[in-house]
Amino acid sequence: MRKILLAAPLVAAFMLSGCATTGGTSNTDVIKQIREAAVAACGFLPTINTVAQILASGNPIVATASGVAAAICAAVANLPPAAARRGAAPPTVAGVVIHGRFIR
Repeated sequence: MRKILLAAPLVAAFMLSGCATTGGTSNTDVIKQIREAAVAACGFLPTINTVAQILASGNPIVATASGVAAAICAAVANLPPAAARRGAAPPTVAGVVIHGRFIR
C-alpha cells in the first residue's frame, strides 16, 4: 500500500506531462482557415505570407478568420484587368499588400 501511495503522484505527473499544449489552434491552422474562407467567399487564394502579415498587424478589425477573409475579398473585389492595373495602388488590408490569385 505504501508503494502505491508513493507511486501515485509520479504516475499522475507522468500522465499530465502529455498535456503541455494549450489545446488552441496553431497559427498554421488559422492561416489555412482564412485561405479556405477567402476561396469560398470570393474565389481568391491569398498567399500564406500575406495572411501571416495581416494577422501580425494586430488590427482588431481583422481579428477573426472570417473577418480577415472578408477584408481580403473586399480589397480584391474591384481589381481592374491586369493591363489597367499599371500605376494603380495595389489592394491592401491593414497596410499589407494583398498577394495571391483568383482560382475560380
